[in-house]
Amino acid sequence: MLFLLLSSTSGCGGGSDDGIQTLPVAGTVTLNGQPLAEAIIQFQPQNGEGRSSAGRTDETGRFELLFDSDREGALPGEHRVMITAVRELPGKQDEEGNTLTEQILPAQYNARSTLTAQVSENTEHYDFALKSK
Repeated sequence: MLFLLLSSTSGCGGGSDDGIQTLPVAGTVTLNGQPLAEAIIQFQPQNGEGRSSAGRTDETGRFELLFDSDREGALPGEHRVMITAVRELPGKQDEEGNTLTEQILPAQYNARSTLTAQVSENTEHYDFALKSK
C-alpha cells in the first residue's frame, strides 16, 4: 500500500540521479499519549511542487519517510502533514467481500489536516502528539 501511495504521488523526478535533494525525515506519532501503530504519514510540499513523501509507523509509533523507491526523506521546505489510521469493521464487507475499514483519526489530521512541518537540514526528527475525543 505504501508503495502504491508513493507511486501515485509522483510529480517530478525519477531515480536518485535526477538532482532532486531530499533530507532525512523520521519521528513518532502518538494518539492520546500512546504510540500509534500502522498509521500512514504523508508530507506534501505546501508550494504544490514536487512529490509527497510517505511512511508507516511501527508498533512504537516511529516512522521514516520515503521519497521514492530509491531514497529516503522529503523535499526541503514547508509541508502539509496528513496522518491516516484505519481499523477493520468486523462483520462488515463490501460487495466484493472485502472487510470494510473506518478512519480512527479526526479529519484535522488527514482529510482537512492542519498539521505542518518545515523540512530543513537543521531538523530531521518530527513528533506528532495527536488527540481524539
